[in-house]
Amino acid sequence: MSYAKITYDIMDEINAKIDAMPASEKKSYIAFTMGCYVCETDSTFNQTPKYVGAIPFSDVNADFKSKYTGTGSVKMSSAETLANYDAVDILLSNRSMDFTETGKTYNDTIIEAWEKYMSYYQSLDSYHDLHYVNNILPGGLRLAYTANAFYPELFSTSWADSYLEKCMSSMDTFKGISRDRIVTAFGYEDYLKATGNYTAKMMAGNFADGYHGDFGTMTLKNTSKDNIAIAGHETGSTRLPYSGVLYETGVDANSVYNAKKALIDEKTESLMGGDKIVLNNIGGFEKITAIKYNVPMGSTFTLVYFVGLANNSTVVSSVVDENGDSMSLYYSGAYATDDEIKDVFKYISEAVILGNEKYVPAPETPENVGGAALVAKNVADGIDAIWGSWQVVDGFTADVASITDGSHTVTFQKISGAAEGATLLGGVNDAINGKNGTQTTEFSGFKGINAKDNFSSKMGQTFIYMAGYTDDIFMKTFAADNTSSPSYFATAGDAADE
Repeated sequence: MSYAKITYDIMDEINAKIDAMPASEKKSYIAFTMGCYVCETDSTFNQTPKYVGAIPFSDVNADFKSKYTGTGSVKMSSAETLANYDAVDILLSNRSMDFTETGKTYNDTIIEAWEKYMSYYQSLDSYHDLHYVNNILPGGLRLAYTANAFYPELFSTSWADSYLEKCMSSMDTFKGISRDRIVTAFGYEDYLKATGNYTAKMMAGNFADGYHGDFGTMTLKNTSKDNIAIAGHETGSTRLPYSGVLYETGVDANSVYNAKKALIDEKTESLMGGDKIVLNNIGGFEKITAIKYNVPMGSTFTLVYFVGLANNSTVVSSVVDENGDSMSLYYSGAYATDDEIKDVFKYISEAVILGNEKYVPAPETPENVGGAALVAKNVADGIDAIWGSWQVVDGFTADVASITDGSHTVTFQKISGAAEGATLLGGVNDAINGKNGTQTTEFSGFKGINAKDNFSSKMGQTFIYMAGYTDDIFMKTFAADNTSSPSYFATAGDAADE
């Protein structure tokens, strides 16, 4: 594809969207060159943003126009030069950054360019709206990245990058240069990422952008600040009007974590009408306290209260928002599954990108999963050696888990109470009663049980057919559908008493 074709395609896409944009949504700008030179009204560098639908600040501020009318650029004398022009929407710096230079990383280039002239800008209210576009890019690409700087909701970074890739595959300018060396454009948040310093607002925004799961569409709350920010959504519920995640930085992280943990303990102790379940299988945090509450009131729903400490500096929670109101993650219409909960926490922790840390899920072990999986593990470990070697079967969850010796299977199922256990036992009683053998009551610790053992002298084995329940676990030696041949608990010799 020719460079001319690429450029026309970029311009066509920009024009189509800008032409449909209301005038009230178009952003104003002040342009710069050579780091600290203000571009005058008719400067070449001052024209580029006009092609992406932006408005020169000289068109909306007469004082600025009177000082910066001309065809060149004027060096700023100090940080006070632009002090009276904070009403501008975007500060756009045209800066040449050589991507063929060796010995310098992508992040090094960003940090060096930003910090060299930051003293001219950092006292301005519009400092966070400063953007750099690499002036040595071909003109069409400069337009694409300028459009992204002004209107990222219309022109995403990935959209601009797609045109860079087309240029790289068709232009000698980029021959032999890897993508990770090409600094195209960057803003304040990119600078923070390069230095490894991330704001709470960036983290919450990352979560909102990345998560698209069943806890609902998350949006960065417009009251969010650099040090405290929320991503969430209105639930439509009168009991819990807002579901979201709160990110906090610049705090005594351990103290805040402990205080919020105490709030969670207090809040979940007073909740009525649901099952309180401690979540033990969440990774990505130095420490975390998380409670799931399945509530069967009216339409069923799940509440998740949590507080986590990430990178020893960031507190992430669903406990209290910036106004002091209670909050939780809210899953409506059904109970959230383990996988859905793991998924939302994956994105919550990935958003905390200090030091480029990424989410590392907790190992999928029965101990971490808990519930039926942990019971299965304990039984497998506790079986006497005479019964052989037993392991927990892969695919276990907190709700259902099985153990096997390679030939036979025992299944464990989490239940809500003895009443459910009695119902499940009733479903297999006929299958057990139809088996040959002797009814046995040798098993202890069950609320209800039906069991037979049968010694086969021909086979030299004892077969046990059983099902039983405690207050929270139902156990059976039968296959899942209770109709096919059951899976037997078996051992060599007459060893039923074992």
